[in-house]
Amino acid sequence: MSDDVADIIPRPPSSPIGSTMLIVNTLAMILAISVIWAELFGEYLPTVGPGQQLHPEMSKHASRQIAEKHVRDHYAVDFGSDSDILASVERDLQVSSKIGDLSGPSGGGGGGGGVEAPDGGD
Repeated sequence: MSDDVADIIPRPPSSPIGSTMLIVNTLAMILAISVIWAELFGEYLPTVGPGQQLHPEMSKHASRQIAEKHVRDHYAVDFGSDSDILASVERDLQVSSKIGDLSGPSGGGGGGGGVEAPDGGD
């Protein structure tokens, strides 16, 4: 009966190139995950450790408050929310959006006193 059973033949791995690619791919995936992890929790979701001060620009952007209140407009958190953003920008820049209207809200709309162009010739 033992004559009918075939001997088990040991085989090396089918492809050393494939094994190498699998190992390199695994290491690259671990490296990519660690880089993304560091970016996410270092830059975008920083946490304040014990004894550390919160950066002054981030005082209105606590991660927990943003998550609880579902804040989407971070510009409005920093600078306040105007109902009419266009009017707010026009007021800040002292311009008017109406075509041909050179007098802004403060009356200075154009360039603010330039120099006359020289006369063209004789």
